[in-house]
Amino acid sequence: MKRILGALFVVLFVASCGAGYEKIDDYQERSLIYGWVDTKSIKGNKMVGASVRQSRPATKFPNFNLGYKKIQNGYLIYNTAVPRGAFKLEQINMISCLGILCGNTTNSYQFGRQGNDLGTVIINQPGIHKIGKYVLRDEKTGWFQPGEFTAARTNAGPSDRQLLEAILEEGPFKNTYIEQRIRRKLGK
Repeated sequence: MKRILGALFVVLFVASCGAGYEKIDDYQERSLIYGWVDTKSIKGNKMVGASVRQSRPATKFPNFNLGYKKIQNGYLIYNTAVPRGAFKLEQINMISCLGILCGNTTNSYQFGRQGNDLGTVIINQPGIHKIGKYVLRDEKTGWFQPGEFTAARTNAGPSDRQLLEAILEEGPFKNTYIEQRIRRKLGK
């Protein structure tokens, strides 16, 4: 009986590990989205996660994690496998580190699902789409109040060319449609 329950547990555990993600084999109908976030004025000095959420069309898997790379005073954020639809920057997660020693507090900056167009992109055709460049700032609140922040568009930071070249350096997507589109946009 213990063996049967153990085997059942293993089967259910393994089956649940793959839930929540869509396997992508063909990138021809996928797009690259990218942006940059200035993080020097918020709590945390190391990004540990970022995501966008698809609002239209409705889908079984609306959340897309973003890759990230430290550039200047902020982070390049990107995803190379986004389908057609409407997307919004959902959150950025930061922690504080001193060298290799990091704290255990994650500061999560939520952009909200509705209300403004900050971090919004609508993809009608596969290609390269910019989320935008933003500066984040912590706002002072009372002792027992949750933290607040503001996000605003900025023209500061790296150029689009620098961001796209950084994505090419990062890519696990060599020799795909995404790489070809980036090279075409850069004129390479």
